[in-house]
Amino acid sequence: MTDISRTQAWLESLRPKTLPLAFAAIVVGTCACLVARAISIRGWRGLALITAGLLQILSNLANDYGDAVKGSDKP
Repeated sequence: MTDISRTQAWLESLRPKTLPLAFAAIVVGTCACLVARAISIRGWRGLALITAGLLQILSNLANDYGDAVKGSDKP
């Protein structure tokens, strides 16, 4: 087992590889609204992307916490 720094451990626990999937839902929804000309979404696109990313990170951290409490991560 290798020793990693605290910063690296935190960055790995955020699981940045899962963020594109969270962003994809926002991008598809935005494109659908633009095609349908349903609403004006100029100011909301960035906020929606940030919110989706932060919610995905929160979900990843909560999952890791739950696994640690239950002992699921032990070999």
